[in-house]
Amino acid sequence: MDTLPSESLAEKARWLVAYLLLVAALAACVPPPQPPEPATPSSTPERISQATAISAATATSTQNPPLPTATCEPPTEWQLTLAISGGFAGVAHRLTVGSNGKATAVDERSGETATATLSPQDLAELELLVCTASQAPVTSRPPVCADCFNYSLTLGDSGKPVTWTWNDISLRDHPAAPLVQALRLHLDDLLDGP
Repeated sequence: MDTLPSESLAEKARWLVAYLLLVAALAACVPPPQPPEPATPSSTPERISQATAISAATATSTQNPPLPTATCEPPTEWQLTLAISGGFAGVAHRLTVGSNGKATAVDERSGETATATLSPQDLAELELLVCTASQAPVTSRPPVCADCFNYSLTLGDSGKPVTWTWNDISLRDHPAAPLVQALRLHLDDLLDGP
């Protein structure tokens, strides 16, 4: 009977070590805190719905936040494919959206597939974001980040398809980040929908 308490203590010690390793691994992925930006009427977005969160940087009201303005002419026909993989749980999701508004989401681990047609407003917003993203430089290999999500975005239009790759760190300040965020919202809505 004397060995039972020491075995319990050893088991507790193993759990404590495992917990501390997990906390250390997760802490390595957290970016350093950024100083707050000075509050100005145009840089302080108010709370808005999740579907328009990607426009928050330019929002001035919660009623009808403006869409980003395009500086180019969006292609007439395009197809986007966003693949998200990695993370702590090891996800593997893919979303394909066409200029016709048809969207297909796939959870490649479970085999779940969902389709939908985007609203005209969502499609118009994506077209503006596609225009901005199409002018962004193609990114090279993202920096190493344990347990980050990895993103691959392919834009196909009448020309040669272009593919960008990022992880949570390298995507943060990229001009295509709002497009990836908007696509991720649609992906999550389709896979987590009714």
